[in-house]
Amino acid sequence: MTVRYPRPLRPGDRVGITSPSSGVPEELRERLAVAVRDVEARGYEAVTGRCMDGSGHVSAPAADRAAELTAMLTDPGIRAVCRRGTCRPS
Repeated sequence: MTVRYPRPLRPGDRVGITSPSSGVPEELRERLAVAVRDVEARGYEAVTGRCMDGSGHVSAPAADRAAELTAMLTDPGIRAVCRRGTCRPS
């Protein structure tokens, strides 16, 4: 089997940001904003998901979190997905 690697990110590429688990509590929202600004400062377009609520045990119902992550991973316009401090090429 041949291993296929994605091309490196280029300025203007879209990077999806989601939280498929516990979300981002209000007191850490500024930290998230700093991370989003950093992604944008590197020349990428940040696409922040809706499943970011950190007020409860999880960021959203499981089906919503799974749908958002799957949508980002399968969207050909999103070149990488960041979640909980990691980025993965999509």
